[in-house]
Amino acid sequence: MKECFEMFGINIEREKMAANKGKRTQAKLCLNNLWGRFSLRNFGLSQCKITDDPSEYVKMCDDPAITVNHCHELTEDGTVLIDYIKKKDWVEEHDSSNVIISLWTTSAARIHLLHAMQKVVRTPGCQLLYTDTDSLIFSHPTHLN
Repeated sequence: MKECFEMFGINIEREKMAANKGKRTQAKLCLNNLWGRFSLRNFGLSQCKITDDPSEYVKMCDDPAITVNHCHELTEDGTVLIDYIKKKDWVEEHDSSNVIISLWTTSAARIHLLHAMQKVVRTPGCQLLYTDTDSLIFSHPTHLN
C-alpha cells in the first residue's frame, strides 16, 4: 500500500478492502484478453475467403501477396472456401498490436516465476519438480508451510 502511494499517489485503505471473487475473475479475464490483443501475431495466421465467383478465385491464386494453402469445394454450384496466408513481405501491422507490451509482460512474468523458483530451491527440504510458463510444482516436508 505504501508502494502504491509512493509510485502512483493512490492511498489505499486496508479497512475498505473486501474480497470479491466475481470482480477478480472479471478483471483477470479482461487483462488476459487485452494482453492477447496486444500480443496478436501479424504473420503466419491463415485466413479464409468464401466465394462463388470464379474470377475472384483466379485473382487470389495469382496474387503475389498471398499463398493459397487449400481450396475446398463447399457446394456443387461452385462455392469454394479458399484457405490462404499472407506472405511475410506483405504483412500489415495490426492497429492494436504492440510487441513492447507483450515483451515486457512476458519478461515480468518470467522474473516473478524465477523468484518463486529461487525461493523453493533455497528452502531446506524442498525440491523443484516442474515449471511451466505460469506455474511450478515442488515437493516439501509436511511440517513446512
